[in-house]
Amino acid sequence: MPVPPAAAAPPARIPAPAPQAALPTAAPRQPARPEAPLAMQPGEDGPTFALNFEPGGAELSEAAKSQISQLAAKVKSEGGRLQLKAFASAAGGGGQARRTSLSRALAVRSYFIQEGLRSSVIDVRALGEPKDGGREDRVDVILLER
Repeated sequence: MPVPPAAAAPPARIPAPAPQAALPTAAPRQPARPEAPLAMQPGEDGPTFALNFEPGGAELSEAAKSQISQLAAKVKSEGGRLQLKAFASAAGGGGQARRTSLSRALAVRSYFIQEGLRSSVIDVRALGEPKDGGREDRVDVILLER
């Protein structure tokens, strides 16, 4: 006996997608606070500014990052070279002061590179304990002529 053909099932209804909530939009940008102008002092080797550090530390403050960003933009547009002279207190001995000053100089150098400067325009000098009578925990950033 022949089997009757199966009755065609009606096509399944696919429900319409549920309405989606509006995607969150980015909050309007707050106007940037005007940055303090970069205050470079005349120095023996060229215009200089000092980045201060906490004793024993090598972390850049937000103020230091702002100063580095401003100087990086200036060097990129006008040219020139930078010399970083890093100092640290002698607590823990002269060897520790040199290691700390090197860590600071490399942190500053890394941030300049992050801001778009080539490493070839940045000279680093880790001097340890300062002999110039200046603040111990600092990196002097010197703008050199080409």
